[in-house]
Amino acid sequence: MIRITKGLLAEYYPHINSIDMHFHVQQVVPSQEIADFMFANLQYDERGDGVFRFWRALVEDDPHYSGIWSYVFYDGMCFSVTHSKNANDLQKLCGDG
Repeated sequence: MIRITKGLLAEYYPHINSIDMHFHVQQVVPSQEIADFMFANLQYDERGDGVFRFWRALVEDDPHYSGIWSYVFYDGMCFSVTHSKNANDLQKLCGDG
């Protein structure tokens, strides 16, 4: 998941260097509530006619480039990846802090 995120960061935000970023990956149980939140708050894209769907949000004016990516494979497997150049931000993004 981290490699996918780094690749998509390079595609959408080529000015961001992800080498020194911290990442957190979490498997998520899909629900209608989560889907509604993602469609309302995150940017959507997909590859392979719905095989791989993803949503993204990144704070570009933040020097740590904090962000969240949600991935859905085959409308079943769902993962969330958060990232930041500051490890403390991940605790806030993931709800652990």
